[in-house]
Amino acid sequence: MPSMASQRFAKYKVLALEALTLWDRNYRQGNVEIIRNSILRFGFNSTVRVRGGVVYAGNHSVKALLELQASGAPPPPGIEVSRGRWMVPCMDISHLSEEEAMAFAIADNRASDMAVNDDDALAALLSEINIQDPSLLADTGFSGSELDDLLAALNQMSTPDVVQGQTGTLAERWLMAPFSVLNARSGEWQRRKAEWLATGIDSGAGRDAHLIGGEGKTAYGARVAGRDATTGELVYAEGLGGTSLFDPVLAEIAVKWFSGEGATVLDPFAGGSVRGVVAARLGRNYVGIDLRPEQVAENERQASGMGIVDARWVVGDSREILRLADGVSADLLFSCPPYGDLEQYSDDPRDLSAVSWEEFLVGYRQIICDSCSLLKDDRFAVLVVGEIRDKQGNYRGLVPETIRAFEDAGLAFYNEAILVTQVGTLQFRINRQFEGARKLGKTHQNVLVFLKGDAKRASQAAGVVELPEEELVIVE
Repeated sequence: MPSMASQRFAKYKVLALEALTLWDRNYRQGNVEIIRNSILRFGFNSTVRVRGGVVYAGNHSVKALLELQASGAPPPPGIEVSRGRWMVPCMDISHLSEEEAMAFAIADNRASDMAVNDDDALAALLSEINIQDPSLLADTGFSGSELDDLLAALNQMSTPDVVQGQTGTLAERWLMAPFSVLNARSGEWQRRKAEWLATGIDSGAGRDAHLIGGEGKTAYGARVAGRDATTGELVYAEGLGGTSLFDPVLAEIAVKWFSGEGATVLDPFAGGSVRGVVAARLGRNYVGIDLRPEQVAENERQASGMGIVDARWVVGDSREILRLADGVSADLLFSCPPYGDLEQYSDDPRDLSAVSWEEFLVGYRQIICDSCSLLKDDRFAVLVVGEIRDKQGNYRGLVPETIRAFEDAGLAFYNEAILVTQVGTLQFRINRQFEGARKLGKTHQNVLVFLKGDAKRASQAAGVVELPEEELVIVE
């Protein structure tokens, strides 16, 4: 049966902030900081429900206003000032008895408790805000990690495309969501990687069974304990090994996002076959430089077996790239350099992985400078790098050195993404590593994007991101 209260009505009033009394029986624990930040950004857009000056609904809003007033902040929009007092919009529920007001407060809180978010709809709203004004996200009340999780869900949902008025998931538009964190552990990423590997790519082929190293040196991401006295082969601490191979999905993303079909891709640190094969399969012309003739021969063998003709590898020292790549006018500079002496690829004295850190930087900077001179104006450069440690265990700063080298070559530091990689054998090594020296287990690489010229013209040159309509052809 309806209460007699249903025949009475709340009345709108504006009451002085200091005249309001917080309900001393309020059991609700709210985040006043979120409310305060919202008021600062958007103004006061609520009404407080009061009975006899006691706040039965809106206690945390009143607390936020009191904190703002005490801090000396000016009255926010929505709060009028009369004779120096902040006047708060209220709904007077004095038509309710005290017991009814208490029941109303409980019901009001319980209604919030029972609400359930539609995460897909919420993610779509957050995505639109992120595109139009990302600064607003900080005032929605969600933490950074919560926003990451919600926005990442867009990979699995259909959302409006505000750029072209089309619909589709971000993955359908861009292969992977174009966020600054790229997750190589995700199921979608691993599925696509398996498709690429099934085409016959073998980036590890062409390398010796063990890269050259010495006792205490890191190779393949595992510490080298020494060499076998009989065979001369490296012996790894904890029996771990495995080469560092370039991820074909990352290659696909970089090539598709930052170059157009028919573009020329220049790679001064070619290494294995991945970047060349992927670029050629995607309709680009690839030119890679590598010091080791056996690596180039293996890359050419793989490309030939796949029927690829638009990938070319040149044997030589990239410090002579102006001669080796004579006539090349690149639309994309895309590479993954040696990480100092983390992996030593040969005993050739010209090999940058076999020299001191100081010598490495001199050659590295020269190669970057000369390579950038072969890059057309209004184009992008993408370098995948990671940090390395010196003999004392401190980071050398390969990432900032790379950024400085490109900036000195006249390019702007335009984008940075973190590639989250597989844990792999790190899980077996991390206990000793962290216990003995508090070294965090490194499970990411830095994807650095640089811009030569104008961003809009460079984006126009990159063109539409074409996504495959069919699965990759598998080599039998």
